[in-house]
Amino acid sequence: MKKMILLWMIITVGCSCSRKNFETTDLSSQETNGVIYVNDSRKEIADIADSDIQKIAKASVALIDKENIQEDGNSVSLHAQNLRQEFNLCSNQRYAEQQSIANCSGILISPRHVLTAGHCIDEATCGQYKMVFDFRHDTRFYSPESETYHMPRSHVYSCKKITARVTDVGWTAQDYSIVELDRPVTDRAPATLSTRSLKSQESVFTLGYPLGIALKYAHGKVRRDLNANTYLMAIDTFAGNSGSPIFDESGKTLIGLLSGGESDFTYDPQYSCNMIKICPSEQCLGERVFKTSTIASILKKLN
Repeated sequence: MKKMILLWMIITVGCSCSRKNFETTDLSSQETNGVIYVNDSRKEIADIADSDIQKIAKASVALIDKENIQEDGNSVSLHAQNLRQEFNLCSNQRYAEQQSIANCSGILISPRHVLTAGHCIDEATCGQYKMVFDFRHDTRFYSPESETYHMPRSHVYSCKKITARVTDVGWTAQDYSIVELDRPVTDRAPATLSTRSLKSQESVFTLGYPLGIALKYAHGKVRRDLNANTYLMAIDTFAGNSGSPIFDESGKTLIGLLSGGESDFTYDPQYSCNMIKICPSEQCLGERVFKTSTIASILKKLN
């Protein structure tokens, strides 16, 4: 599964930001998405005081390979290698001990539909991934004793079919999939779509699963409006954030999906491990964000 995603990354001009299988020790040259812009803004959702963001976070979806989900009656458990093991991440890096479980991120856009990046899922992989709500690193869902995440089985949904999908090659192309779920979601509200255009330096935030770990909040800014399909942004995202919803900070409405960007890591030869890449202001290319306003007419028909 990860090999297919890696192939998609190789043939594009930019890079994908979905998880994949890293087979080298030095990952600094790998074309993934992810970087810290000046300071690491990632936070656990439980640490966000804004009630509106907490509500939106309930609509966030982790795309998880069904092989990483164990069912036990009315509950499920999630367990995988941590970031130090999976990516040879240096032990002094943030979240090094959290487990890399999710492959991509997404957002609920109607009671029956999830929106994610086009390179994350297609008809061939529809049956492979589960859509999981509330994959969070807090005491409600995580047991430090067993190092396992637990949640009700009702929080896990299957892909019934792909309603629409486009994944074009290039940094200014469309990249989205609309996933129809196997049943309606009744215990949380879909995200609200915005059709307005953002200007340079406007503040934004995202909710997603960086490097496959539990849900994180991160904020950033618009660098520039590239074309009708794409924003260029400085926002702290990584592999696993593909399909992460981007919201304007003022209105807290959905304005885009993360598609690709900078590489994740720099290599530390002294300790033979990978460090999270940090970009001083304006010194890195930025993150590619697909404008959801370009498919507003499609999304509105789903409600």
